[in-house]
Amino acid sequence: MGRSAMANTVSLSIEPEGKTIANIPWTDGMNVQQEMELAYSMPPGITFAMQYYGPSLGYLVLAVDGTFDTVTTFWFLYVNGVLSPTGIDDTILNDGDAVSLIYEPYQAEKHASEIHRVRFEHAQKRKASKK
Repeated sequence: MGRSAMANTVSLSIEPEGKTIANIPWTDGMNVQQEMELAYSMPPGITFAMQYYGPSLGYLVLAVDGTFDTVTTFWFLYVNGVLSPTGIDDTILNDGDAVSLIYEPYQAEKHASEIHRVRFEHAQKRKASKK
């Protein structure tokens, strides 16, 4: 996950699908949510759904191209290969950043930040309430 060679751009990749949108126009102060909104209209075409978890956690990705979070597997945000501890609206990008949305099982050790723990607990409560 390297930096973009072009100036004033960022990239977005989706894993495990292998879709990548390179050369998304970057502007100072841009967050990941704004990047996703621009990427929506660029080839190869990626659709997103997000959920608001309140003012302390912000927005998190709920689905990409129709693949939704489950009780144990979620869309996690990485910037330059590092798991983001903040939501898509609070993660500010720099020129050349490589953003990845990776669909993977929740692991307490790996996803230890508050935002990911709360999200996992929320999914567990939803599951329990459906029984």
